[in-house]
Amino acid sequence: MRNLHSWLMYQVHGVRLPRRRRKPRRGPDQAEAYRAWIRQQPSCVSESTRNIEACHTGPHGFGQKSAGYTCIPLTHEEHMELHRLGPRRFQDKYRIDFEVIIEGLFTEWSEIQARRFGSDVSAIERRPFGAVATVLSPLVEAQG
Repeated sequence: MRNLHSWLMYQVHGVRLPRRRRKPRRGPDQAEAYRAWIRQQPSCVSESTRNIEACHTGPHGFGQKSAGYTCIPLTHEEHMELHRLGPRRFQDKYRIDFEVIIEGLFTEWSEIQARRFGSDVSAIERRPFGAVATVLSPLVEAQG
């Protein structure tokens, strides 16, 4: 109906209606800079540095995109294998734990950003994952 209205306004009055703004993007933060950094890291399975993709592994990693901060570096072949096998069987096959990998990558990223911007941003304080943060908090308290 919008196109008919716009067309009629132009034909009858010679006035072009302004285009509607697109709806703002919905969904989780995709963290483009973080994902670009992830693609520069070696694969967490084979440690290859060629054809690295930022693979979403969060709670909505299949079908819906999860937040960009839940990405891990995998080669294209490993990424396709993850989709074929599913996350549980993939983790069992390669004896890896996505949450531990994500926490380690996020911690490293946070430290790099803190040094880059000169701010005191502690990755452990931010705690992107409740379960991992719960496991880490006794360790942090023991060190501090």
